Amino acid sequence: MREPDPNALVAVAAARKRLVEARDLEALAVYRLNLQASIMAISPLTRDVANSLGVSLDEVAAMLRPFDAPASARRLIDRPRLHSARKGNPSVSPLGLMRASDLQISRRIAREGVVLDIDGRYGRFGVVPDQGSLAAAGWLGNSWFCTAGGTAHLLLGGEMPETMIAAVPGRMIGEIIDHPVLRGLDYPVKRVVRLPDDAGVVISFETGLIPYEMPWAILLEREIERSS
Repeated sequence: MREPDPNALVAVAAARKRLVEARDLEALAVYRLNLQASIMAISPLTRDVANSLGVSLDEVAAMLRPFDAPASARRLIDRPRLHSARKGNPSVSPLGLMRASDLQISRRIAREGVVLDIDGRYGRFGVVPDQGSLAAAGWLGNSWFCTAGGTAHLLLGGEMPETMIAAVPGRMIGEIIDHPVLRGLDYPVKRVVRLPDDAGVVISFETGLIPYEMPWAILLEREIERSS
């Protein structure tokens, strides 16, 4: 019986690889078309944090991949674990008191978004497409934040007196938090929630949304012309 030609097997394997690569490229193109058509806005905080890290939003957008793409780089965003200030209780997840949608966004960044290495430190900043905008999560110094639509949440570790918690809502986040990204910003604080066992507080503030266009307008225009 005739033996398989090794050269033929190599050629078939190469053809299969080309087919997979072509499918991946087509899937990426369709994914980007969808983002271009659906992403209309971002939180200005997402823009400000990216700028502070020396990363453009277009660069971040170029790293986004379809959810079913190879997951070799889909590591978790670095979320904090805070120890209770009382009796050495186990650490408390700061997201526990945030809305379920905010928790979902943070988890989705690891599955569907981009998590960046910043100055050799992984998990400090990430973004993910979310309901017509790009949601973000990451770190501002030692404080963890996430955005959801026109609202942002900032986790501060440690205790905060009740009098201060009561006085913060209505003030501007830039008056309360001394960080280069937030300093002077007039985003009003909506609420402050204490975490269990004085592990910290979550400050929620309104950023609103600003227009943002993904960087593939020409691709979408060509596709529209082709479909006409």
